[in-house]
Amino acid sequence: MKKFVTFTVLAVLPGMALILVLASTVMAGVASAATINVNPGDDLDAKANAAGPGDTILVHASPKATPQNPTTYVIDNKIKLERNQSLVGDSGTSTKVGPAIKPHPVVRVVLASGANQNALIRPEARGQRIRISWLELDAKGVNQGITAIAAGSGLHMDHLYVHGAAGSGIGQAQGVLLDSELAHNGRDASKVGGTAAGIKCNYACEVNRVVTHNNGGNGAWCDVGCQSEAARTHGFWVHSTVAYGNSRHGIFYENSPKPDLNPGDNVKALIEHNRVYGNAYSGISVSDSAHGTVRYNVLGRSMSGRSMHDGSNDGIELHASGDPSRGTQHDATVVNNILHGENIVATGQDGGCGWHGNVCSSNTSK
Repeated sequence: MKKFVTFTVLAVLPGMALILVLASTVMAGVASAATINVNPGDDLDAKANAAGPGDTILVHASPKATPQNPTTYVIDNKIKLERNQSLVGDSGTSTKVGPAIKPHPVVRVVLASGANQNALIRPEARGQRIRISWLELDAKGVNQGITAIAAGSGLHMDHLYVHGAAGSGIGQAQGVLLDSELAHNGRDASKVGGTAAGIKCNYACEVNRVVTHNNGGNGAWCDVGCQSEAARTHGFWVHSTVAYGNSRHGIFYENSPKPDLNPGDNVKALIEHNRVYGNAYSGISVSDSAHGTVRYNVLGRSMSGRSMHDGSNDGIELHASGDPSRGTQHDATVVNNILHGENIVATGQDGGCGWHGNVCSSNTSK
């Protein structure tokens, strides 16, 4: 957008200074948003990275594409999205998995052999909306399918199947993730415990109707202060999600606020209406974090009705490390959960139900 400034002198009288200079701004050169169609055989990353502000990049599948045989786009460079852009594949189909939705995209994105990138997609637009939708991101060869540290709370992701990343399927995330599947990420064992997860957020994010399973590390994770965002009134909000088979916790709210990063930040988490089972550590963990609400979750029972316990039958964990460099676990509310042969446990130092403002009530053991 170009701006031209014009100046008008109203009057200059003898013996008087200049009375007034009026400035008016004339707006010109306003470019309208465009739709960019990417067809099989096109250079996806070149077209996407040449897009302008507000453009929608539509990535098309071949007429014969199916979820089992999607149209594959091989990219050499990560796709950078900014300034209200959208990257949307042709719609596929979806399957309901308990409370969650598993999408089956017909457009697949993969890194070219020999290319050196840390992610397939990098959204960069704090304060502006970016949408990523209906894509399979085959993240083998990159650290993260989507690296979202520069995205801001306006990031909207839906109907994604992200798998095979060395670290997080979606890393340093913000914004909202809906109706997606995150699987078999965290393939690099050295990243487990540090960054590996289905999705890892550093700011309050929303994870809704997501299936996150068999990831090295945690299924859904908010850490490093889980800094509050005005747009996320529930804080770290994980709901109607299925988390199973992950090598650490199913859902993990950790180290928030972080003393040397966001002390005094009114962080919180709302973890509700999820189905969590068969994770190697606990099903749901509130660790060194404030104001975690855990309610209406079902733990230890798979979608087929089999008993699949989390590690040590720890359905819900309240963890207080006592480490002064980390946050303090306090004021958790654990209510109305159904635990199939699982327990609510305190780990670390003094903590658990009844300590530090924690309230546990109306939970049912079966």
